[in-house]
Amino acid sequence: MFKTFKEDIQTVFAKDPAARNVLEVILCYPRLHALWSHRLAQFLARCLPHSVVVRPVPPGAVVVGVPGRVKEDRQKPLGDLEHGELPGPISEKLKLTIDEQDKLKQHIRQLEDSRRAVLTVSGLEGQERGSGRRRWW
Repeated sequence: MFKTFKEDIQTVFAKDPAARNVLEVILCYPRLHALWSHRLAQFLARCLPHSVVVRPVPPGAVVVGVPGRVKEDRQKPLGDLEHGELPGPISEKLKLTIDEQDKLKQHIRQLEDSRRAVLTVSGLEGQERGSGRRRWW
């Protein structure tokens, strides 16, 4: 790794006539810093694990944290990704909204049926809101 750093510094001297000494190259060349940071990150990513997994992971699951915990993937598999058939975030939200609206409509129907059943049992079936005597409150 240090051999590569030395080669990088030599390359700077070969390509930049304004480079005067090694200390200046090491301290004042941001592109060299970026290159070294990238190489260091790549080296550490290969050497250090991001999570420790001690149990089998089912297909499609995600492992999170240290030690690794399996999280369920709630997305359905996409299958073939054809351009015209890709799911969009707006269409997914609309589908969820329509499903929720259908559940609410069904719940309202159940409440109305329960109300009618109570009115029928109590003999007040014909007297619904607005019919009968007016109340002062």
